[in-house]
Amino acid sequence: MLTAARYCVCSIPKASSLSHAGRRRVLVTVRARSSLASAFACTLRPNVRGRKYTTFGASEDPPTSKALDVSIRETVSGVERSLENIQEYMDFDRVSQEIQAAQASLEDPYLWMANPGAASRAQSRLAELQHQLSSRDRLQKNFKRLKELLAVAEAAEDLDLHAAVLLELQGLRRSADEFLTTLWLSRPLDQNSAYIDVRTGSDSAAACDWADRLVQMYTKWAQSRKFAVKTVEDTHEDLAGPKGTTLLVEGRYAYGYTQYESGIHALTSAAASGELGARPAAIASVRVLPYIDEDDVTAGVELDPADLEIATVAGEGAKNGKTTPEMGKAVRVVHVPTGLTVTCQREPSVHQNRVMALSLLRSKLYDAELQKRAHSESSAHSALQGTPQDTPIRIYALEAARVVKDLRTGYEVSSDGVQKVLNGDLDRFMEASLRKFRKKH
Repeated sequence: MLTAARYCVCSIPKASSLSHAGRRRVLVTVRARSSLASAFACTLRPNVRGRKYTTFGASEDPPTSKALDVSIRETVSGVERSLENIQEYMDFDRVSQEIQAAQASLEDPYLWMANPGAASRAQSRLAELQHQLSSRDRLQKNFKRLKELLAVAEAAEDLDLHAAVLLELQGLRRSADEFLTTLWLSRPLDQNSAYIDVRTGSDSAAACDWADRLVQMYTKWAQSRKFAVKTVEDTHEDLAGPKGTTLLVEGRYAYGYTQYESGIHALTSAAASGELGARPAAIASVRVLPYIDEDDVTAGVELDPADLEIATVAGEGAKNGKTTPEMGKAVRVVHVPTGLTVTCQREPSVHQNRVMALSLLRSKLYDAELQKRAHSESSAHSALQGTPQDTPIRIYALEAARVVKDLRTGYEVSSDGVQKVLNGDLDRFMEASLRKFRKKH
């Protein structure tokens, strides 16, 4: 899962003490700040039928030795791969050097007075790096301890203890995968909020309805993560629905999570055989942009006032020549060199609409430059490989063969999972994209 959850392993006795235990209580608890997290506890105690322990708290039949062995081997292998990926992705020498540099800068007594913003950023970065190191160490120590406990369970041929260790290993694997996700989201703009722009592929009612469903899908995803969502732009074509909608999703890592959602999302017909129809019933273009503050230098975008044409225009409230409270609040900004135009009218004042319009313009200029570099680079692993605006990235079949499939990663869901996706359950799609595009090759 993409949620930056914290899992903890508790109350596991030392492996060296288990062989002398006449009666042991092993509590296995996996805690997470995630809607999909689970908590499990099992109590082990002597059994009069000759087995060393009996497991209480599980309603299903006890697993067989062979099934446990397979599950444990697969989980151990998964943990090892995750830890190897962490070790490969994270440059620990660089992290240690950066920690030393941050500590040295924060020791300067004049830093907070001369540049409190820089001091605050340095302090936050130091805490983040220290957390990365401590998390890596904790994962490795827990894995080592669980392997020792597993060796004791194998020597005792104890199925119940095997089952308890398996639960711990599964929790550890989730922790390692989530920690790896936080490492993937380490580029300068990944922590920013995000603009999500959804445009219809045509003026038909079906296309407008499909775009509206995508807007609702992203809104529900953002709300499920407790992100704030506001509509920045919303254009309509008669009564068919939104022809184009731009959302601002405000929250840490909003851009990092959603950036690979850019591309064509196609609603397709589905045959009874389960094969997707070749011709889409409706398409919509999604473009994700980072929110860029005026003082954010990491994006490298500067607006020259001489390049801008800024005008206050009538808002939606001015219709049929009648003045409404909304009239005159909308702000339109044109970037003359590129011709890019943005209009914002949802904020309560002209000043706020102007700030929002300039932010959206900076994001579009950044995206235009990113696309230009991506098309010109010969590297096979450019930042947005496979996700230009006109590339189909995901298909949604909502009829007989219900399936949603990402064409870049191959990840898909079917049956009841389709409605969950439309209701905002996008984490696994986003994780698959991060795994593909951010993994070091």
